[in-house]
Amino acid sequence: MIHPVLPQQFRLRIQMNGLVQGQGVRPTIARLAASLGAIGNVRNASSGVVIDAVGDAALVETFECRVRDSFPEATFVAQVTGTFSHPQQNSFQIIESETGGELRTTVPVDLGICVDCATEVRSPTDRRHGYPFTTCTVCGPRFSILTRMPFDRKRTTLSQFPMCEACEREYRDPRGRRFHAQTIACPDCGPRCWASDSRGTMVADHKDSIQLVAERLLAGGIAAVKGIGGYQLICDATNEDAVNRLRERKRRPTKPLAVMVGDMDQAREIALIDACERELLQSPANPIVLLRQAESEFLVPSVSMELNTVGVLLPSSALHVLLIDLVGHPLVVTSGNVHGSPLIYENDVATRELSSIADLLLHHDREIAYPIDDSVVQCIGKRPMTIRAARGISPLTLNGGEGTAMLATGGHQKVAPAIQPHDAIILTPHIGDMDTEECRIRFVQSVASFQSLYSLSPTALIHDRHPNYFTTDWASSQ
Repeated sequence: MIHPVLPQQFRLRIQMNGLVQGQGVRPTIARLAASLGAIGNVRNASSGVVIDAVGDAALVETFECRVRDSFPEATFVAQVTGTFSHPQQNSFQIIESETGGELRTTVPVDLGICVDCATEVRSPTDRRHGYPFTTCTVCGPRFSILTRMPFDRKRTTLSQFPMCEACEREYRDPRGRRFHAQTIACPDCGPRCWASDSRGTMVADHKDSIQLVAERLLAGGIAAVKGIGGYQLICDATNEDAVNRLRERKRRPTKPLAVMVGDMDQAREIALIDACERELLQSPANPIVLLRQAESEFLVPSVSMELNTVGVLLPSSALHVLLIDLVGHPLVVTSGNVHGSPLIYENDVATRELSSIADLLLHHDREIAYPIDDSVVQCIGKRPMTIRAARGISPLTLNGGEGTAMLATGGHQKVAPAIQPHDAIILTPHIGDMDTEECRIRFVQSVASFQSLYSLSPTALIHDRHPNYFTTDWASSQ
């Protein structure tokens, strides 16, 4: 019997680094491999994403080129590790992540809701219609729900929500948008929200709670809403009395307030927007963008307090899409904290601390692992400039570290510590001013969390030389 001569098989290993987790990278690679007929696997690891592909010489060469073209921002190390005449499998799979080892890849940031998910929650015929925690592989919370790396569902606060059969089918379907989407959820198996009054008594749940909050906002009330990274204080941006009451209760008499709008058309009604600013508004980072105010009667004067600029952002999540659709016009959205304290992110603390400000609170049971405020950016000279690096931008990985394990504390105001665990510098999210005990506690907690996440034992501390700064005292005590 004559056996056919098969082409020699090569195994290609690709190590991808950079922002390659929580971005739909593994599903994209699996679909690409299937389209080329490659066999093998892809997995997350502390070092990034690891790919093993087996095929003939032409196939593995084409596969490597296609992977590089698909992810131009990533860094690659690729090598052929051997030849194989009888591969052990006949398909390409996404396999269990590797844990352990030094974290040497970028931690994924939170991503604003995408157009497809926003369309689903607005569609009466979709099974996720009205569901406030709708996400997919390209949008949704990442860093704020992370408990440890690599980024997989079981290492996030969504681990307490087992997938239903319908979500499991979507998760396993390589043709769909939610193929291996770690944040997948639906009304049958995912997180839920509810509303409580200022005494902590539940007054509505699920869809009814969002409807009730919208009604209170239209009536001039103030709501504390648990967003992606923490609570936000929200009121009607077209109601002068509501905005002034928010300022009085929060003790924020003069600083401008950010405004959330439903879409770009609504944004153009209140601000002048150029191409650079439009790109920032519509970016997955979903920041607050400082814009020039347009001549408009939509916003009341107390929003910006006589400034000619206004901070604008689009809806951050499905919850925000539903809320602003029900209200129908711009909303003031500001950090959910009391004067001088850090952002509040826990349900019980919000009930205790924000009830003196909000008439109604909207909670949910998806826990926040890392509290993180909204980012603030601005276009200067047609170039984007970051004013506050937070949700969607931070943790920010900067190349150029020297390899020495270091920690920089920041100064006293607008503190955002930085760490250097290896050959990169990680700017951690904005915390705030170190004036209060609560902010100092948050600083210590944040530093400890990042040291744990990156397994960092710094051999050097960098701090301001001012002798009376809290960060100076803390660094000296270490």
